Formats: sequence, structure tokens, C-alpha cells
Amino acid sequence: MANKQNPEAAMISTLATRYSDDVLSQMIIAAKSARGTKGLATQLQAGQMSLWKSSGKSADDVFGLLGLKNAGGKLFDNPEFATWIKYVDDLSEGNSKKASLMMTSTLATQ
Repeated sequence: MANKQNPEAAMISTLATRYSDDVLSQMIIAAKSARGTKGLATQLQAGQMSLWKSSGKSADDVFGLLGLKNAGGKLFDNPEFATWIKYVDDLSEGNSKKASLMMTSTLATQ
């Protein structure tokens, strides 16, 4: 599965076969807080989001994958929430109205 053109994509694909989406996302968030791994973690997060997008994951799907449905009253304090917001922004391709609609739709059903 080595990919010299895009090693981060190969790495995220390998990690995704070993870890659930929420665990992998938690690992990436932790790595982003360390100075020595922040750059790689940012690239891995982009790879994870690209994988979700290419597999057709909706905003609601990713909300569930990240374990946010179980966050309760601590949703906005959960670091996974920022990951979800970033995914929705990427999914909406920068269209803030579309992103707002996706977020509102997902949050209204929780």
C-alpha cells in the first residue's frame, strides 16, 4: 500500500484499517497539540477527511463516527466537534450557507 506520491494518504488508509474513525481522530487531535507532530497530524487529518468525503460520508455520518452523538451537554467542549466543523466546511466546499444548513440539519436531529 506504499504510495510515494502521497505518503500521508497511504498512512491514513493503513491506520483506518486498524482504528475506528473516532479513535483515529482522537490520535490526530492529540498529535496536533505536540509541536513535533503538528504538521504531520494536520496532513493526516486532511487525509482522513478526504477518505470520508470520497466514500460519501455525510455530515451526519461523520458526526456519528466521531462519537459526537454521545457528547450530550459537552458537545461544544469536545475536540472532535472542531474536527466535524472542519469536515462540514470541506464538504460544503467553502459555501457558508450550505455548511450552515448541514450543521443545523445534523444538530436538530440530535
